[in-house]
Amino acid sequence: MSAGGRASRRRRAQTQRFDPLDNFEQKMLQQAVANSLVDVQRQDSVNVPEAPVFRPTPAEFQMGSMKYIESIREEAEKYGICKIIPPQGWNPPCAVDRQSTKAFRTRIQDIHGLQQGGGFDHGEKNARSYAQRARDFKEFWVHRKYRGDNEGRRELSYASLEEDYWRVVETGCDTVQVEYGNDLSSKVYWSGFEISEDPPKPQEMDLDVDFSNPDYYKKTSWNTNNFPRSEGSVLRHFRAEIDGVNVPWLYFGMLFSSFCWHNEDNYMYSVNYHHFGEPKQWYGAPGTAADKFEDAMKAFLKERFDKTPDLLHHMTTQLSPSLLQASGVPVCRTVQHAGEFVVTFPKAFHGGFSYGFNCGEAVNFAPPEWIEYGREAALRYRIYARPSVLSHDRVLLLLAYNLEGLALKAANILLGELQRLKNEEEELRPWLYSMGVRDVSDQVSLPPNRLDFIDSVSADYDEKRCCTVCRHICFLSAIACNCSRKKVACLHHEAYMCQCPKQEKFMLCWASIADMEKNIARVRTHIHNLLNPDQKLPLPALEAMSGRRSSPKKRPRPGRGSPPRKKLPKPASQATESESETTQAPRSVAVKSESREQRADQTRVTENPSIPPPPQAAPPAASPAPATDAGASSDSTCMPCSSSSPPPPANLADDPKVSEAKAEPNPPAPPAGPVASSSSKTVVDSSASNKPSVSENLPAAVQAKSS
Repeated sequence: MSAGGRASRRRRAQTQRFDPLDNFEQKMLQQAVANSLVDVQRQDSVNVPEAPVFRPTPAEFQMGSMKYIESIREEAEKYGICKIIPPQGWNPPCAVDRQSTKAFRTRIQDIHGLQQGGGFDHGEKNARSYAQRARDFKEFWVHRKYRGDNEGRRELSYASLEEDYWRVVETGCDTVQVEYGNDLSSKVYWSGFEISEDPPKPQEMDLDVDFSNPDYYKKTSWNTNNFPRSEGSVLRHFRAEIDGVNVPWLYFGMLFSSFCWHNEDNYMYSVNYHHFGEPKQWYGAPGTAADKFEDAMKAFLKERFDKTPDLLHHMTTQLSPSLLQASGVPVCRTVQHAGEFVVTFPKAFHGGFSYGFNCGEAVNFAPPEWIEYGREAALRYRIYARPSVLSHDRVLLLLAYNLEGLALKAANILLGELQRLKNEEEELRPWLYSMGVRDVSDQVSLPPNRLDFIDSVSADYDEKRCCTVCRHICFLSAIACNCSRKKVACLHHEAYMCQCPKQEKFMLCWASIADMEKNIARVRTHIHNLLNPDQKLPLPALEAMSGRRSSPKKRPRPGRGSPPRKKLPKPASQATESESETTQAPRSVAVKSESREQRADQTRVTENPSIPPPPQAAPPAASPAPATDAGASSDSTCMPCSSSSPPPPANLADDPKVSEAKAEPNPPAPPAGPVASSSSKTVVDSSASNKPSVSENLPAAVQAKSS
């Protein structure tokens, strides 16, 4: 009884307000329930076949890295990855400063959340503090799982740690957070290999194998710093130093630090060397199964992919080999120890994790036969509006200029690619002219494309002509409009760049059809010489591409209302005009993004640098503006052009520096103008002395930097 004499009453707990899940959370919950019903029993031991392992003899090792990898490619490419163990005696000195206090950014990874495809936070460590953090975490994990008072303790092994890793990833049974020191530029920090002060020429590498000589490791093509420049690599023509492509990236790993599933930029090859420390666990799926791999990922993470279509480009998602195998994806595995190489092949997905503190180094390379994969990657990037680290069209013209040593198979592939480019330009240009786009090739002269090599000036200039819709580098031609001093579009996406009438748009051409035909003839002659070594013909000389229209062989124009046969769709991730106007400036095409999992976040760029309109021409009377353009919405970010167009720039043909450049047989690098960039990395040019002088008369799009 209470003090008042009344029996105490039970009171119902106060009702708590229920906040319903939003639509996305509900879908994610439904997806999780569906995934839990998938008939895949998680096994303690990961039953995945081994990737091939190659052990070259000293004579095979002396062939050089590119030639040896080509000799094993047919067998190894079927797996997507392979391991190469150098001959006995290989022992390069490691140049990494393990006691350095120089800070670098780390990626903080929640291993229990990797299967959900979320993002990463970032921390900061130096070589010494990272090594201590790695040792402390492994000691904690081993004591907790293997040496504590737990009943049924297991024996510690790499196999048991692999089981632990996938149990955490798949079930989230433990909260595990680690750090990964990834994508550290060897130019800013260190390369594990010693670098020669006088970089060896391709023909000077691997003249002999002397593992006891320290200078051998500086000059061998197996040194990751020499790999891209070795004989047979397309990247040897790149003088612009591109972090992660032809400049190695260094990696510090710890127990469970992960490199999530991905394939390489532009579907290139990659080589990873393990300098020191505990092993890395690798998994791979061949490039032939790439579509099946993506389908499996999308089926398991449907809602996540609906929200972020290019999720795989973020490198934040880890899916177990057992789930992939259950979806019919062929997966292999290998354990990489110190002193061993792992090679990944074009388009092959790969991922993995570390077994403890270690240090590795990776770089890309590309033999000429890679260009088929490069074309496929370029098309995919256009669909997702993802910037490319290099222009595929430029690489084709680069190879056409540097034909020495190009084998018959690669030459035939190159010929087909050049013919495809010419046919596309030959079809789209007349059709756009017939629709009212103005031809200003006789009124505006653009800096010629450099064909002999790629330096940082050329790479910077490529950034200034990226399509505002699909981010494709417009190497041969582009469409500009009087309504914007900053936008250009590729010939496929002219209709998406703005709402202006066709008569207000004009075409910029860096290469004429005749220029392209000269390149095709040059490759055909090279093929003839390979097939008829006793009847060799001189290669046609290549002059600076003028971009002026020539008509040795004009094709009939399509009808005004008939579109070209092939037209790329609008990118799936294309933002609205208002969205694209407010995003950040484009990153340099010659540098990889600061952290590779963030690359897709940088694809929605604002616009290209300004391109003022050419001398005004009266619109064709027979090409009236489309009715939809006249009634455009007033809140559109790109209004239809009025009669008060921006003032025309000076005629570039009057600029003596441009005229001199056009007359040179080996044209100078195209000048580059100032542009804001979201990337904090810089491009180092080994041929900076080739930069042209400043010309004040150039339009902003082609204005050179002040030297």
